[in-house]
Amino acid sequence: MIKQNFLLSVVFFGEDTATDAIENYADLIAVARGTLIDPNFAKKVTEGKGDTILHKISPETVEYSHLTPGLLEAFSREDSLGLPPLPGGESIRTFIQESTIYNYFLTEISVGIFKYLVAIFLLPLFTIFGR
Repeated sequence: MIKQNFLLSVVFFGEDTATDAIENYADLIAVARGTLIDPNFAKKVTEGKGDTILHKISPETVEYSHLTPGLLEAFSREDSLGLPPLPGGESIRTFIQESTIYNYFLTEISVGIFKYLVAIFLLPLFTIFGR
């Protein structure tokens, strides 16, 4: 008998669908958007706390989700930069664009670039002319 391998693609946002897939259909599952919304997805499933998994993003859960600045920008845009939208993504568009979290990341990036430019251009000048 020849064993056939196949790829099963299912959207997982809950304990039941993830458990069913691993028990009946696959040796391995990957949870992408579900993990973006709730970074503790796998831990909650293995601990039997599936009822506490977040199923959609919201202004109240953005900080908990720990999305990177790039993902925050992508999922707060109407086009999601071509990524599949997150469930609840429309609720964070205005929030993210006006939020201090988004502005904080932009500020941190700007400060980081400034420090880098200072280190590259000004420190050598101080070394040469500072004596």
